Amino acid sequence: MTGERIKDLRRERHLTQQQLADALGIERSSIGKYETGSMPSAEVMLRLAEFFGVSVDYLCERETDNALRAENDAERQLLVMFRRTEGIPEERREEITQHIRSTIEMYLQASGVQNDD
Repeated sequence: MTGERIKDLRRERHLTQQQLADALGIERSSIGKYETGSMPSAEVMLRLAEFFGVSVDYLCERETDNALRAENDAERQLLVMFRRTEGIPEERREEITQHIRSTIEMYLQASGVQNDD
């Protein structure tokens, strides 16, 4: 149930309904309604997915795999930024991916961190 997913994600981040509502720019009562079965609008679903770093399909329980869920704020921010590249030609998206990969590798080498990929 979508409401359970929203509640679980909110609790994982240790947020109150009010804090989540404030972050999304909606009423606290709306969060309560979503968590008890009312379906958010498409716009709110997109904002929830972006905020939590998950797909809309995950929120709607169309996918059960958490593999693409962000584990922390840094990953969440990367997911949100990369999702903004939708609509950009695939070769440009690959350039962005390569740039991110190179930047991370350069940082890891400079930090002396071993990367086991």
